[in-house]
Amino acid sequence: MADTQSKNSGQISCRTPRLADVVSTQIDLEKLPTDNHFPEGELTAWLAVLGGFFSMFGSFGWANAIGVFQDYHETHQLKHLSSSTIGWFASLQLFFMFVSGVFVGRLFDVVGPRYLLNIGALLEGIITLIDAAFIFYATLAAVPTHFHRKRRLAMGLLSSGSSLGSTIVRIMVKKLSQNISYGLTMRACALLILGLLVIVNLTITSNATQRVPKISVQDYTKHFTDIHYVVLVVASMLTFWG
Repeated sequence: MADTQSKNSGQISCRTPRLADVVSTQIDLEKLPTDNHFPEGELTAWLAVLGGFFSMFGSFGWANAIGVFQDYHETHQLKHLSSSTIGWFASLQLFFMFVSGVFVGRLFDVVGPRYLLNIGALLEGIITLIDAAFIFYATLAAVPTHFHRKRRLAMGLLSSGSSLGSTIVRIMVKKLSQNISYGLTMRACALLILGLLVIVNLTITSNATQRVPKISVQDYTKHFTDIHYVVLVVASMLTFWG
């Protein structure tokens, strides 16, 4: 019996860690769930996924459809400018959306998703894509706190909202701008996104413990020592470049 226990003990100590074990360890260290419990199939968890779907629709979906506005501007208001000059508008908008994540992520750790979603809704239509950054990053941070085993399914459903949003926004802008004024087209889009944001604010919650993190430069640089992370960053950059 003792030999068997010793043998089993040796097998356990030599076992290669599974990805799930690593994720669980990281979650414990970060104290994501308030009581070490993931709601998984509970109503609040799936409501967060529903809200996340609509959040991706109106934030990253809008960002992915930004090319349709360049096509319109090239033949209307800004037709006197070159395509490369007009392209700077979209490029800067996307830049501010992504760079805002540096600050929005820290704010999420302190206040959670509610205030960030409200700020994003208030800024909607005023500071384009910076408003989307608050909604986008708050959603990406909040929804995974409700899941462990089903996290990949939840994030897949959530992410599909951006694809649907991009498709619908492109069609909506193209068709409406041919029949009504550009101003009315933008108001119609704003009304659609406003309705979605109402659902987003009512459904997205976080299962994480809010805390005030210590901020240091190393927090933003240490990951660049990981070759896998660097390759991912470079690949992402090339994706948006193309």
